[in-house]
Amino acid sequence: MIKTLKKIFKKEQEVIPSFPITNIATLTVEEKSYIISELEKNHDFIIKEVQNSNIDSSEAALRFNSLITKKLITNLVNNIPFSNVEIAYLNGIFTNHQVKAEYKLLQELLSSDSKQIIEELEKSGFVFVDTVGYLRIYS
Repeated sequence: MIKTLKKIFKKEQEVIPSFPITNIATLTVEEKSYIISELEKNHDFIIKEVQNSNIDSSEAALRFNSLITKKLITNLVNNIPFSNVEIAYLNGIFTNHQVKAEYKLLQELLSSDSKQIIEELEKSGFVFVDTVGYLRIYS
């Protein structure tokens, strides 16, 4: 009886995955929960820092942060495989606490020359990330 009560009231320890991650399919539910929680905390922190004028950030940068965070969380929750660029971005967040990257949001590509712009982006090493846009990560 005491063992059962201890289990019920024992504070759950976070299960932190080991980085770098190569395949999200190998993550446990607890590891995914940890990553999701940290992504949400990071996103909220950035929003608060911008609002407090501690970080100077553009509307596009905030939009990108929201979109990529939502994309990564959706993939984790629904067990959708990550692309190589998504895994690189996720690992960058957790290993370097920042990611050196360039992006072009989908909404920015709505111009009449979007086909030409997309071809140029792909030639320059950008990779398409569904629901976000094009992303290029620097090592």
